[in-house]
Amino acid sequence: MIAAKQKNGMAKRAVVTAFIAACCAGSAMAAAASQTDQFSDIDCAKDQESTLGMKVCAGRELEKTEKELKAQKQKMLQTADKDMRKSMTKWFKAGDAYAQATCEVEGQRYAGGSMQGLVIGVCLNNEYGRQLKQLKDLENRPEGG
Repeated sequence: MIAAKQKNGMAKRAVVTAFIAACCAGSAMAAAASQTDQFSDIDCAKDQESTLGMKVCAGRELEKTEKELKAQKQKMLQTADKDMRKSMTKWFKAGDAYAQATCEVEGQRYAGGSMQGLVIGVCLNNEYGRQLKQLKDLENRPEGG
């Protein structure tokens, strides 16, 4: 049952990532998110001045953060007992729902504009980064701490 719920969560996350990628730079960005990167000439180590460059780099960063978060969640679930896995699964779902709702609100400030997707992507990256930090802090907390 937990595996089915995790699959459902991963499917939702994949849809959200594809949506963000599409929002970030139009339909062309969806291909970039899959790392068949037609924008490979964009160097994200440098400050981007174009909206497209900002969107491509934000999409890459979001994808990286999502992978790290997913790996951390899986690692923690594998070491948890049954009751803890149940609690963590609820926590993960709530955190994902919170991040998506928060970033949807942030994006609405730019509804219809070329920056909306970028704002949503950056917001999700920040929210997922915050979740990742929380999980690592919890993992490194001493027993009973």
